[in-house]
Amino acid sequence: MRQSLFYPSLLSFMLTASGVYRVLDGFSADSGAKHRFVWQYAPLLAAMAFVCTNPIANSLPMLFVSIKSSNFVGNMKKLILLAEEGERKLVHEVGAQLGCADWLAQYDVLVTGVGAINIIRALRHIPTDTEILNIGYAGSANFNLGTLVAVTEARLNHPHVSYPEPALPLETPACATLLTHAVCYSNTDFVLQSDYHDCVFDMELAYICSLGFEHISAIKVVSDNLSLHTYHTVANGVE
Repeated sequence: MRQSLFYPSLLSFMLTASGVYRVLDGFSADSGAKHRFVWQYAPLLAAMAFVCTNPIANSLPMLFVSIKSSNFVGNMKKLILLAEEGERKLVHEVGAQLGCADWLAQYDVLVTGVGAINIIRALRHIPTDTEILNIGYAGSANFNLGTLVAVTEARLNHPHVSYPEPALPLETPACATLLTHAVCYSNTDFVLQSDYHDCVFDMELAYICSLGFEHISAIKVVSDNLSLHTYHTVANGVE
């Protein structure tokens, strides 16, 4: 182990030192420039010499990266996404209604913020093999308030313009197979009127699905029938 770390690192240092020598040689006509260069880079070369010729110091960066990578993957392998802090209660409500509290307890929770920009900023560095479960409120033109919906597909809501775009299918968790199944349309604003029925509306899911995650599922709780006042009453307890 010591040799495998020592010799490649020493070779790298020697090559670096050789390059520095060539630079210094180019300064031969200007001794002042040479002295300035030496004083500027001497501490760096000394640190490189220590790391490259000391097996224990050499292994520390590798060990640090290994530990950080292991923790990150372990902590983020299963992730529940909430748009707002107030939706945390939905995790417990969904777990109680579907009898899957133990399953949900395996997930970490991330509050992303509302809308496309917050979604992209919150998830851009999350590994794509992370198992994503989106739980949150959604509006509907005709579903009863409190209905749990297993989302089968996410789409953008643009009723006034038509253009081709890929389908964004979702997985259905085993505990949600008996729920109402529906498409979720994501909008950049609160939807107050729509001719679409038997579906739900939110402001995040289509953007989540566009980021390349391999496993995404979503359970939406109907908070309103396209009424901002009702949404605030249900979600925030505000009359």
